[in-house]
This record gives sequence, C-alpha cells and structure tokens, in this order.
Amino acid sequence: MRFLRHTLLAFAGVAAGLGLAEGLIRLGHLDVRALRHTLYWVEGDFHYEGGAEVCRPSAEPGRLYELIPGARARCTDCVHPLEKRYRVTDISVNSLGMRGPEPVSRARRSGVFRVVLFGGSNTFGISVSDRNTTAATLQRSLDKLHPGKFEIWNSGINALVTSQLTARAEEVLRDYGADLILLQPSNGGRRAFFYKDPDLAPHFRRDPELWLENLPLMDSRAPKAVRLHRRLVARSALYRFWAASANLMRVGQDFKTCNIPFQLWSCWSDDINRIYAEYGDLVNRREFSKFLDRHPDLPILIYDPVHPTFWLEPALRRPNVRTVHFRTLGKPAEYAFIHPPSYVYDWYVTQLAPIIVEMWKESRRTRWN
Repeated sequence: MRFLRHTLLAFAGVAAGLGLAEGLIRLGHLDVRALRHTLYWVEGDFHYEGGAEVCRPSAEPGRLYELIPGARARCTDCVHPLEKRYRVTDISVNSLGMRGPEPVSRARRSGVFRVVLFGGSNTFGISVSDRNTTAATLQRSLDKLHPGKFEIWNSGINALVTSQLTARAEEVLRDYGADLILLQPSNGGRRAFFYKDPDLAPHFRRDPELWLENLPLMDSRAPKAVRLHRRLVARSALYRFWAASANLMRVGQDFKTCNIPFQLWSCWSDDINRIYAEYGDLVNRREFSKFLDRHPDLPILIYDPVHPTFWLEPALRRPNVRTVHFRTLGKPAEYAFIHPPSYVYDWYVTQLAPIIVEMWKESRRTRWN
C-alpha cells in the first residue's frame, strides 16, 4: 500500500511538473522563441538605402507579411550582374500595397480589362526598377497594341509561397476584383516571416498549422512516427519547445559556416531543406486546389519562367485555367534565373502579351454571346 501511495505521489509530482512547464512555456512563448533561428525569413538578404523597408508584418490570415502602402526604397544589391540599365533599383509601393504607380481607379472601369499578377520575387521584380517589372512592361506593351483597354497590377511580393499567394489573391479579388489573374506559384515549402517581425506568437495563434510547417520530425520518416509527432506538435507547447531545440541542434552545425544573415536555411543540406519543405508543400497544394475550386469562372493564367512545379499536375487542371510554358532552351543562363536582368523581363512580355490579348478577346465574345 505504501509503495502504491509513493508511486501515485511520484506520478502526481511528474504530472504537476510537466503541467507547470507547459504553462510557463505557453506564457512566455518559449516554443516560438526556440523556433526563431530555423524559420524562413523574407527581406533580410536585401539592402535598401538609409535602412528603408518595403515590407511589414501582416495580421491577415495566411499572409504573415505585406508591402507597406506608400513605401519607397532603393536597393543597392538587387540587380543581376548582367544588368546594363542601372546599378541601383527603385522600388515604389502604391496605396493598395502593390508595387507600381497609383491605379486610375480602385473600382473596375467599364471597357477596361483588369489583369492582376500574383507571385513571389520574380513577379515583384526585386532585381529591376519599377518600370521594368513584368507588370509595368506588360502595361506599356498592351497600351501600344490597344490603348486604354488594359490595366495591369503587380501584386507580387518577395518570397510568397503558394498558400500565401492565394491568400493575397483572395483579398484582392474581394476588395477590387479582376477580369484575369496571372499566378506564378514558383515558391514551395513553408511560409516566410518578415525578418524584423518583433512578435511572431500572434501568427501561430491565428494559424496553428504554422507549427506543423516549421517543426518537422528530423530523424524518422516512418508514417506512424510522423503522425504521432504532428499530434504532439499540435497539442503541447512543451513538446514543441523540445522539438524546436532538438531541430536547432540537428542543423546547428550549418550555422557556423553560413554567412547569409537571416537566411540560415540556405546553408542547410538539400536533405534537411526537403524535410522542412514537406508539410508546407502539402499546404500549398491544398490551398491552391481550394482557390481554384472557389473561382471556377475566373480566367486564370498560370506561368513560371523559372521552374514549373506542382501546378502542372493533372489533379489541379481546371477549364478556366490556362498555362504558358516559357521556352528557355537555347537561351543564355540568365533567362532561367529567378532574379534576372531587365531585358529578360522584356522577353517574358513577348510570351505573355499575345496570350493576354487572346483571353481578353475571348472574354468579350463571351459577354456578347
């Protein structure tokens, strides 16, 4: 009887200790803090004159960060080595939080075909100035062909993965509408956070799935072990703190030789990066499919001049979705680079403009019929 009493007291002590640890970790967000060194960040690897920034944390679900309306910056190390037009890029963000000039009207105008581009840094155009992004170059090209008939908006943001891209697209469609959207879902894996975000905990409260994106089980790919790990990650702050600390020790050896601030993941091995991308890719596929299902009548053009990915899968094809394949075979290497010089963006437009004009004419015929 005494042994049983002592055993129960021991179990009660352990349970009380674990409960106290759980509460303290939740109260101090120690599980979030333990994750910080292994997260995927946006912006820390670019340098803007005078310490300017063009991004900020976002409270919108699924986004995590956004462009700052009205921001202006000059990037001193963004251009491709082959760029001949300039050595410093000018970046302007309009009042809608999109790169480029102020729109003529937020409301859609009769007779004007609104095209909105969504994507990551290639769509945003981090390596070029405002007038040389895909959107700006498309606007000039289409104005020459059909003056006053098109408005092109650039809603690309550096490092957006597909789930963030579709979340941003939902906001723009809700608030402003579009006649055609161009999607460039080139970034896979987990979502990025703004590198100067002072408080990450609210993001994890709003979207607990972020834990699963950023806390993979490193040393076992056995399905049962992965499922158990994910259940514990979803439920226990203590387990999250332990798993984050263990993962940091696992990849910590790469930190010692990494000289890319705020992007330490770029120094990891391919195997480690694949493990970290796994759950994020599941989220990307799911959110992309749900987005397509919610908009069966919206004309969508999907393109990626750099590396076509999962959006080519048959399960993601829809009647309202077209894809364009950029043919870089035989082109110089910079044509397949994610941050190319401005003349490559000029070439993008030679591929996209005829298709956009064709889809515009199709939409007019549909309205007339």
